[in-house]
Amino acid sequence: MTLTTVQARCPSCQSTEVFYSCTPNCCFNHVCSECQSSFELSTSPLPSAGPGLDMDAIGLPPEPDACSPTAPCAKCQGIRVYQLSGGETLFCLDCRTLLKLGYENVAGP
Repeated sequence: MTLTTVQARCPSCQSTEVFYSCTPNCCFNHVCSECQSSFELSTSPLPSAGPGLDMDAIGLPPEPDACSPTAPCAKCQGIRVYQLSGGETLFCLDCRTLLKLGYENVAGP
């Protein structure tokens, strides 16, 4: 299992061509390059299902590009949130919380 950047889909057209259009810890506004919808990404904590992730086995992911989708951790508000490969679950490196991605303030066509 590896950690990757957050894989967000536009809530209006489902495109993966989504870009972060603000600065970290600001508003988490994202824009879809396909339909120009704007929206904010958010997270909510998932119930813990065991001892947690073995970070030695996973390793640290590379730093994401500044335009890559990102969301704040619902628990600690940290921005070092990554997606677990092979699924939709997110993981906060700061507080080790499993998270679910959410969409807010959607404005589009």
